[in-house]
Amino acid sequence: FESMVKEVIQANWDYIPEAGKGRMYLRPNWFDHGESLKVGNSGRFALIISAIPIGSAESYFHPGRKKFFLAKGKARVAEGGSNGTLKLDGNYTTTIDLIEKANQKGMAGVIFTNAAGDRVEETNASSVIFIQKSPDGKHRIITPSLKHGTILDSMTRKTILELAKERGWIVEERDISPSELQRLSKKAKNDPTYGLEAIAVGTAAVIAPIHEIQVGAVNKKTNEIKEDGPLIEISVRTDDPGSEGRGEVSQIIFEALTKMKSGKAQEELREQVGAMTSGNPKRDKLRKRLKQTEEYLTIVEAPKGKERAAASFRGSPQDE
Repeated sequence: FESMVKEVIQANWDYIPEAGKGRMYLRPNWFDHGESLKVGNSGRFALIISAIPIGSAESYFHPGRKKFFLAKGKARVAEGGSNGTLKLDGNYTTTIDLIEKANQKGMAGVIFTNAAGDRVEETNASSVIFIQKSPDGKHRIITPSLKHGTILDSMTRKTILELAKERGWIVEERDISPSELQRLSKKAKNDPTYGLEAIAVGTAAVIAPIHEIQVGAVNKKTNEIKEDGPLIEISVRTDDPGSEGRGEVSQIIFEALTKMKSGKAQEELREQVGAMTSGNPKRDKLRKRLKQTEEYLTIVEAPKGKERAAASFRGSPQDE
């Protein structure tokens, strides 16, 4: 698989956007192509990888202020199994019509819940993370739990949680309800020392800000949406145009993730390790961290006649 990824990158080298102007998105696809035409596996499969140049994280959802529709009571996947943990086409086809209807009302995307409507799950194309800012710098990172088998175990989500723990932030993987989100939003409004941020995270979306969440219902037959619930407002950063609308904490995470994906974080760690004397307990700790972060990367050498090398962020075929 890794050799195939490298060959695809090298074959499409000229289409890789310049650093800071976009990325090359790789999409692995497994499919059954045997002679059997019935429910079940034929035992014969094929793997193809698509290489797609994409723009910045801002370009994944529409630019500007991003309002998401929280479809209360609308589940993205069938509950009671573990299909939600896999990157399956069938998990997304049923969401297309609803997404289009939300887009027509000016919304950037849809956040799904469980069928009961009391548990936030994920967006139509990414994991979702909520950030409760704290004046003491120990921010609280809240993301829906994987225990129900309905949410993708995204590599981007996993990496962000690790980065948050490194900074001493509080990480909570747990159930969160629409009503709790509303309470957090009110607390952020009433107490200026706190704030609430929300982000949609994934390989393509990277870290896209969510500025408003409109809670509502969905007609089960027509997929028409009704904006009959509360509007949850999220803190917005306006002092830095380079943040693409991300909040202060979200921007810190974005920059740390970008450094890791580009290999710059690993380079800085190597320099720190090299500057320390052997026997230094901090050196051993840094070496362990360096080894962990290097496992995320696969360095792809430039084809003959090309100048720059590329860093491929290691995920899995079912990663967001």
